[in-house]
Amino acid sequence: AEELVDLARGRLADAGDLLQRPLGRHVLDRPGQVAHDPSGLAVAVHAEAVLAQDVQQVGDLVEDFRDFLVLHGDLPSSGASILVPPDRGWYNPAARRAPARAAGEATMKAPARRLRPLELPDVRIDDRFWSPRLEVSRRVGIPHQYRMCQQTGRIDALRLQWRPGQPNRPHKFWDSDVAKSVEALAYAVVTDGDPTQRRMLDDVARLIVAAQQPDGYLNSHYTPVEPHKRFTNLRDKHELYCAGHLMEAAAAHHAAIGETFFLHAMRRYADLIGATFGRAPGQRRGYCGHEEIELALVKLAHATDEPRYLRLAEYFVDERGRQPHYFDLEARARGEDPAAFWARTYAYNQSHVPVREQAEVVGHAVRAMYLYCAMTDLVAEAGDAGLWRALTRLWTHLTSRRLYVTGGIGPSGDNEGFTADYDLPNL
Repeated sequence: AEELVDLARGRLADAGDLLQRPLGRHVLDRPGQVAHDPSGLAVAVHAEAVLAQDVQQVGDLVEDFRDFLVLHGDLPSSGASILVPPDRGWYNPAARRAPARAAGEATMKAPARRLRPLELPDVRIDDRFWSPRLEVSRRVGIPHQYRMCQQTGRIDALRLQWRPGQPNRPHKFWDSDVAKSVEALAYAVVTDGDPTQRRMLDDVARLIVAAQQPDGYLNSHYTPVEPHKRFTNLRDKHELYCAGHLMEAAAAHHAAIGETFFLHAMRRYADLIGATFGRAPGQRRGYCGHEEIELALVKLAHATDEPRYLRLAEYFVDERGRQPHYFDLEARARGEDPAAFWARTYAYNQSHVPVREQAEVVGHAVRAMYLYCAMTDLVAEAGDAGLWRALTRLWTHLTSRRLYVTGGIGPSGDNEGFTADYDLPNL
């Protein structure tokens, strides 16, 4: 315990040097004590386990402290750190210890959320810069977006009335557009309470739920257009991507007005997906070519308090890029040559190597950021040090070599994404 405390003091001294100011109040006076400095940094060394001479707890202590050093041993010069106080479960070994699980079940630790997003009703913005823009969005932008979804047939597609030979065949990713409209409406309703927008929100949410199939499946393209091709082309067809956007919309809808019918429907869809994909016998070891469902499952887990959705998110992240490559297997099952993939490389969708081995940001920029957000969410949930190391490499590469000073990314229109280091032309 004394060695660990001494090591903690050394790390704090290093942090003080980087921050160019002392961290005098950030001191461990005795094993097990937690102290804070005004910056919000925290250290939680549970040395009580050592004092209790409990071998299992000692092991947990060492693991927790090693994770702490990996996650926060090298602070950036800005002094930024992602921590919350220990009373919210920051480094509580008991909270982080994995429960007993059946053989073959996912290995994600029981969640101990160290980052807790504020709920929508708890946030108000009132300033001279953002407030006028938010007002324009609520009064003009969001209603216009909703009307466009109506005029282009995106909302009506959810009635599942399209038949072969008819015009305006539902597109493979229309559901994502409707879902984002619903999510925006939810944000507007919770801050403004406009009764007209609330009716719009409720009407389209009920229309979405009515399109759900008996087994939980929900997609306005595949159900009327290609029902026999469900989950046969995850690489190209945005099926799980649309599912993820619908899950995010359901979580926002629930947070905004407290209704559960939409959220319950998305739980059924997530459970179907969880039963279909995974590493258990009879499951497909697939994942979406366009990342999004991974971060959506984390939001669904928060909204429902169901850890199985976190485990499914972890599966989708960790399975990505493993061999034999799922997109190769899937293409051959469709009778296609995997080498004929139009993008020519799986770097396009960040599945060229397993996620934990990746060191450079590549491919389609939006897909990459969705993936990295999900990875960050999973680290915040369970302190996965290996995933954090991968994120750190990717963040460093992005911010030092492939990021515009404006914050823009992805200079190429060909792949809507990244090219080579320092290729940042004026656009």
